Amino acid sequence: MHLLRYLYHQLVRAPGAERPLYRAIHRRRPRQLVQVGLGDGDQVERMLRFAASYAGSEGLAFAGIDLFEARPTSQPGMTYQQAHRRFGALVEQFSLVPGDPNTALSRAANRLLQTDLLVVRAGHDPASLKHSWLYVPRMLHETSVVLVEEPGTKGSRFRAMDAAEIAHLAADVSVPRTRAA
Repeated sequence: MHLLRYLYHQLVRAPGAERPLYRAIHRRRPRQLVQVGLGDGDQVERMLRFAASYAGSEGLAFAGIDLFEARPTSQPGMTYQQAHRRFGALVEQFSLVPGDPNTALSRAANRLLQTDLLVVRAGHDPASLKHSWLYVPRMLHETSVVLVEEPGTKGSRFRAMDAAEIAHLAADVSVPRTRAA
């Protein structure tokens, strides 16, 4: 049954750019999911419904990081309340963290330990995203999957990042050090 549902999502239902998400869910069967950038919510809802079919009795935990109401009016998206209503019933444990990637992850990374699947959508402030990588390694474990959406000429696509690339991005962040008095 899982194979048929996977093939349906891969070949019929899912937009081509989202297929790596479903492939990762099918292979890893994640329980703890985190997404940075929720957009209009359609992709998140499809992903959570698909992941729930693999979760079994353990259920899913999901954390969504987004600007919500602080988003520029030129970018479409959803409000905090809309996201809560739309995704809250789809998972067992649910949290929303308002803010840009850097400030949200600086506040929430210690609560998001043992993340199985981290999805980073495109369209974030480059400086905020660059500094947010400092917090990502503490959230992950040895079999975690990190997918980053990259815009392209033929639309966006998700690319998997390996542990070495994540470690390099985290080490590349310069943190100002304070001196003891």
